[in-house]
Amino acid sequence: MPESIKRSPVFEQLESLLSGLPTIRACNKSHAFINRMYSKIDDHARCVWHLWLFNRWLGIRFALLGAVFTLIVASFAVYSPGVSASLAGLALSFSLEFTQSVFWVLRRYADVEMDMNSLERISEFCAIPTEPSDGKVPPAHWPSSGQIEIRDLMVGYSADSPPVLRGVSFACDSGSRVGIVGRTGAGKSSLTLALFRFLEARSGSIFIGGLDISTLALRELRERIAIIPQHPVLWLGTIRSNLDPFGAYDDTQLKDALERVHLSELVTPMDASSEDGEAYASGSPIPSHSCTLSMQVSESGLNLSLGQRQLVCLARALLSQPKILIMDEATSAVDMDTDAIVQRSIRSELKNCTLIVIAHKLSTVIDLDKIVVLEAGQVVEMGAPKELWEKGGMFSEMVKQSGERNLLEKLT
Repeated sequence: MPESIKRSPVFEQLESLLSGLPTIRACNKSHAFINRMYSKIDDHARCVWHLWLFNRWLGIRFALLGAVFTLIVASFAVYSPGVSASLAGLALSFSLEFTQSVFWVLRRYADVEMDMNSLERISEFCAIPTEPSDGKVPPAHWPSSGQIEIRDLMVGYSADSPPVLRGVSFACDSGSRVGIVGRTGAGKSSLTLALFRFLEARSGSIFIGGLDISTLALRELRERIAIIPQHPVLWLGTIRSNLDPFGAYDDTQLKDALERVHLSELVTPMDASSEDGEAYASGSPIPSHSCTLSMQVSESGLNLSLGQRQLVCLARALLSQPKILIMDEATSAVDMDTDAIVQRSIRSELKNCTLIVIAHKLSTVIDLDKIVVLEAGQVVEMGAPKELWEKGGMFSEMVKQSGERNLLEKLT
């Protein structure tokens, strides 16, 4: 196996170890990961050893072949009566150079062949099917309302895999608040991917604001709908650049967005561009009272807690005032009290926004207008929380099995 192929797992393992070092130490698995790293290094060293062993093997045989070739040329020069001494010396010198040239040509050819692994990988990436960029551009005011209608939607992750959504149908009125619940594997996140056309529908359709999203340009579709994902996405920069990457809002609006998600403690008179602020970007925990909009955010926001990252993403979504907002476990890493405050803020600030909440915590969706219960990719129940509770179906069973049963029963 080429040495370059065995080199990649070593770097991949090192990167994984560096990013997951606290978890590895907490689980006391350092010895297991050290042994795994040693195994990958041994595999790479074994390939390097055989590579240079083959080079030496090739060098010895070429040296023997060159000696035989030089002997033949010398014999021909000695036994040919018409060859002068100067011509014989020239022939011998060229014979020696010819042997070395052939050897290095073969060495370079082998090196190029091994280095072509990188080109092979690039070619494989280039052959991956890309998302279609065509489609019609919706009107500038679309979606003027947050009405969503899903009709007999069937979605799968690949052409040869079974569908994960099987004939899902329901509608969301403009400005309504809809919760999507279900057990693990029911198809909640798959429905989110289908709304953004990360998964194309095998059959059925999704209408947003009266338009079939399968006919729209992907960029236009994804720019008009806001989402707060379960795993928050932050990038290297400042709090300001993460909230407003295109510079469309002023500082007053940014601070107001932070206050609405109850991260106003990030806004203080202290200048986070100072030396202390730079130190926080290296990955150390951030004191909540010493951060401003100019505070540096490290790669992937690792110098913020997971809950803070989710709240920053929530503030970024609130800035755009979308007509449709999808929350996929957006507050899963936030404590119960903060979650309740944030939920009230969302409901008060986005009154004309259609809110779709995908959650495992039933307390997050118990006060919404409608609950859609998914099971095995199908809609098994749909209605108001109180109606589903009194009906005694799957939603009622989920409430009874929840650790928040007493609270949920009071809210319903």
